[in-house]
Amino acid sequence: MKKSILIVFCLGVVFFACKKTPAPEVQEHAFTEAEQVKVHLEESFDAFFAALDIDSTVVKNPRRFIWDNSSVRLDLADRGAVVYRLERNGQKAMEARFYPVSGEVSAVLHGGVAFKGRINPVWSTRWEDWEAASDVKVYDQGMEVAKLGYEPGLYSLVLRFADGTSYALNAYLLSESLMDYLIENVFSTE
Repeated sequence: MKKSILIVFCLGVVFFACKKTPAPEVQEHAFTEAEQVKVHLEESFDAFFAALDIDSTVVKNPRRFIWDNSSVRLDLADRGAVVYRLERNGQKAMEARFYPVSGEVSAVLHGGVAFKGRINPVWSTRWEDWEAASDVKVYDQGMEVAKLGYEPGLYSLVLRFADGTSYALNAYLLSESLMDYLIENVFSTE
């Protein structure tokens, strides 16, 4: 008897739930200008990872990949800049310049993302102090889109946008190509 009452009760709950009016559909909206900037930046990072061809079977050992595809040189003609270059299949994927005397830094990634500014060393172990003393801006296709910062609670570099939002840099770096590579080679259970 108790079993049949329970079954009738459950069927009544299911029937009542099915008769409920469905939740209204969320209307899609056109992206605001600020949202379009963030979407385009993500696409530019995707182009960088596509140039690396990181999901190919050639990239099985990340350390070896960096070692085989990187170069570091001193450019005395450009104020003694230390130049790091990452190439893949004969294509420049990234070039970064560090100016030890002035603290200037610049990096250009394939796809149009660039970082330019100054890192001023401070005598502190607090990242907040380093961020306050430094000024590195993020550009996409030559347009300034964000400032590079640090979020101590996340222990992560962040992109601080003019609209007040911040996104962890690693959120942009987790492109589809990189995720496929991580799933296949790092998180694989085989």
